Amino acid sequence: MLTIFEPSSLYFMDKNEYWFDFYTMLPRCLGMFAVICIAGGILIFLILTVFTKVPQIRAIICGGILGVFAAFYIQGNFMIRDLPMVSGGYVDWSLYQRQIVESNILWIVSLILGISVAYILQKKRVLGKSLRYIGILSIAFLMLSAVLLGIQNDGFSRHIRQSTNLKDLWEYSQEQNFVILVMDAVDGDTEERVLEDYPRFKKDLSDFTDYTNVLSSYAYTQMALPFMLAGEWYEYSEEYDEFAGRSFTKNALVRRLKSEDYKLDLYTDEIPARYYDMNLYDNVAPENGKIKSNIGFCKLWLRLVGFKYAPYILKRYSQIFPWEFAQTGENKDGYAKVPFYDSNLYFYHDLLDESVAKKLIDQKCFKIIHLEGAHLPIWYHMDLTYEYGVETSYYENVGASNTIISAYIDELKRLGVYDNTILIITSDHGYNEEDGDVYYGRQHPMLFIKGLNEHHEEMNYSDAPISQIDFPDMYQKLLDGVSSDKVFHYADEDKRSRRFLLCTYDDILIETFTTGHARDTDALETSGIEYYP
Repeated sequence: MLTIFEPSSLYFMDKNEYWFDFYTMLPRCLGMFAVICIAGGILIFLILTVFTKVPQIRAIICGGILGVFAAFYIQGNFMIRDLPMVSGGYVDWSLYQRQIVESNILWIVSLILGISVAYILQKKRVLGKSLRYIGILSIAFLMLSAVLLGIQNDGFSRHIRQSTNLKDLWEYSQEQNFVILVMDAVDGDTEERVLEDYPRFKKDLSDFTDYTNVLSSYAYTQMALPFMLAGEWYEYSEEYDEFAGRSFTKNALVRRLKSEDYKLDLYTDEIPARYYDMNLYDNVAPENGKIKSNIGFCKLWLRLVGFKYAPYILKRYSQIFPWEFAQTGENKDGYAKVPFYDSNLYFYHDLLDESVAKKLIDQKCFKIIHLEGAHLPIWYHMDLTYEYGVETSYYENVGASNTIISAYIDELKRLGVYDNTILIITSDHGYNEEDGDVYYGRQHPMLFIKGLNEHHEEMNYSDAPISQIDFPDMYQKLLDGVSSDKVFHYADEDKRSRRFLLCTYDDILIETFTTGHARDTDALETSGIEYYP
């Protein structure tokens, strides 16, 4: 159950989150199963051999195995509603005392009942036969469930996933650049507070226009990022990868950039790329499908499965961070082929590292760079120092994002390409600073825009009602040389209805509209339409 069925089920239900396919994972899972079966079988054989004339011990061992199996099944299927999200955030396990007590009771009762049943079956001399039947039926049921889940979610299809790497991340054009820097989950209101509290950040953005009333499209990156490029809604009417791949590769911006001979690069670990050709981006390449460490890979799966099935008192030791699987792939091709991770620290380190080559070329360059920004885990200080697993504050995470933004602007100036760069600094969605565990309150991203050769004494401000659906037109105007304060045709006093799709933790999309300010969560009105995966 824990080594084959559950890893398969977790993979099938969320296959877009993993760079590998089922056939890469299966041999490792079978290996885990074989090792555990052999080790467990030897241990049980030795114990039963020692206590061969003590049937009570045999009943206790068999009953214990039966009780553990039952407890695992109940814990992992009926006691998961209160599990914290696997998002990399700090988990205060002291808040889970009720769940820990309930889990302890479950395991104690399951063991007692298992041993009691084993005693009864032992007395009737049918213990061995009963356990064989239970084992065979359980395995058959679990395998059938996994196969049906795989068929339902197209989990058995083979693929070579493409991924983005660091190739040409620090390469810029001497003629013209177009850069979209996306800092994940930076809320517009918190960003304005940081700028007021830290004038140096505001000064670094003096050549930009700050749009303070922007409404996002989706509450999560997976859908918001492709929408920002193409302005196309995703409502579960097709495979996500078809939607995202089309949005990344066949939008009006990309068509124009290719016609004007731009070099295109895409830096994000949110790339769809299972079934879609992303090769028009120079830094996208197929994964080689090889695992760096089989033991490390298996340990990650056991931790992930343990987070769901283990007793609550042990779950803290099974907590896994979302990016850990992304780091299991093998790489032997040097810096340029190192997979790109959205880590603030990696990007900031390379930004300041003089040993990382920065290069100027003649061809025009376009880059989309998506970083973790203020996303969970919330453990950065303003200067990007952190203590692993120690939570700071969302406000400081936003401040850390601004530290990166300022350093990036300084680097463009140092390289002499700042003036000839169209630079958009935005977030894909906002964040609910008061309660980050809820899915609402994420509709208000930040947006700063600087056009070509644009300079101001101080930053421009606009409170015009902007939506991410306006972004494709904005890109075209910037390429036409329009200044940042004139790329939208809405004024501060305008009223308009804007659409935002809330996304619940069950991936249900709830359609909402607002005619109010983007920061006003209460102004979002549901239309009654919901979209189901």
